[in-house]
Amino acid sequence: MTLGRQYSKLVPLIREFLQFAKQNNRPIHLMGCEKSGAYFDYLSIVSQFIMPENNGLMYAVLNHGYIRREIQRTPDHVNPYGLRANWGEKVFVVIDANTHMTLNMTTGEYRPDDSFPEDKDIIGLNRILSTLPSLVSRKYEGALYPVELVNGIASMSNYPSTKILQDFVRDILI
Repeated sequence: MTLGRQYSKLVPLIREFLQFAKQNNRPIHLMGCEKSGAYFDYLSIVSQFIMPENNGLMYAVLNHGYIRREIQRTPDHVNPYGLRANWGEKVFVVIDANTHMTLNMTTGEYRPDDSFPEDKDIIGLNRILSTLPSLVSRKYEGALYPVELVNGIASMSNYPSTKILQDFVRDILI
């Protein structure tokens, strides 16, 4: 579900694998959903002024220049945006007046220019966007059923804390 800790050394390899699959006509449609952070906060403000028409979702693939200028509000850096930190690119999606999300979607290759990526660079963009409305959960803001179900299974709050402590102590003493 997630790659925790520092994984910057894996990012180029992940991109290389996704690009290989794309070039061999076996594209991998991969997406992540952010629940908090600068992009989520930015979209929460902007989405108040966006109203999808005819129950159709709206989206925006954010290029590196837009992210740097409008969201991060930083000048050029020695390392371009996302060079070693992101396996995917940011896509804002507004499904309806109450549902918006910041997604990470893959491109395979990485290009450092400010105009990258464009819609055509995102692997499986149309297919993911057409599937997305059927995955939305109304239980939490911006939640998706598969993520919600996995989090429910893996959540520490589902296990009595006494039992966790007993198991931990037992494992140490053995």
